[in-house]
Amino acid sequence: MQRISIFILLISLYSCHSPTKNTAQKQLSLKSTQWNSQFYIHNNFYHFTGKSSGYSEDGNVAWSCPIDLKAHKIPGNKIIYGDKAAFTYAIKDSKLTIHYLNQDTTQTPLDDRVFNYRKKHADWISEDVYTYGSEVLKPGKRNAFYEDVPAIK
Repeated sequence: MQRISIFILLISLYSCHSPTKNTAQKQLSLKSTQWNSQFYIHNNFYHFTGKSSGYSEDGNVAWSCPIDLKAHKIPGNKIIYGDKAAFTYAIKDSKLTIHYLNQDTTQTPLDDRVFNYRKKHADWISEDVYTYGSEVLKPGKRNAFYEDVPAIK
């Protein structure tokens, strides 16, 4: 009887300390992919260049920018992008966090962009909700012109 008790105890101890498939988190990456978002007057482009790095170009529709479109011969629906902003990113479970490298580190909290993956839509939706809706990342190249799309509900 004592041998059985010791055997059961050893099995219990082994099962508590042995690695399981669930404990190992698979590191996800968006390496070599491109994603766009379009919401209200904004159109952002995200390029994930490495396993945990990339850059974004935030854009606005030309008609919303303080420039003379006629003088510069720019169509009103053209997207005007800013400079490339480098970032690092991490994916944990179904949450994507983008951290910009050029941030003022004295800000609290830091202005990270956080998205949740929606399997049903195969896209990433922002945790931040703006007055005009959420930012939704969809796969694709950088857009040159703003195309009117229905609002996401």
